[in-house]
Amino acid sequence: MKGVDRYYDDYNPGPHAAAGIYQADYFRENLQELLKLKNMTQAEAAKRCDMSQAVLWNYLEGKSEPGLYNFTRLCEGLEVEPNWLLAKHEPIRKGRSDR
Repeated sequence: MKGVDRYYDDYNPGPHAAAGIYQADYFRENLQELLKLKNMTQAEAAKRCDMSQAVLWNYLEGKSEPGLYNFTRLCEGLEVEPNWLLAKHEPIRKGRSDR
């Protein structure tokens, strides 16, 4: 998966993604995790996604959810597949040594 594989080559979204189980909490949690994985500040992410920090902050805090246009900008700016942001999956750990 673009933007995430370099941290965890054998990413598996689990059975939830295939079953189409999506919830707003997954989006918020996954977005927070993605920024941590990429060592990206909210300001950097907002700039890459061409949106204000306030809008991004609202997504990260669960105060609002993006519409299709902003969701597309998030995926493109952060170089991540839409499914990764929406589906429940196991947290990715950087530098795993148990491979």
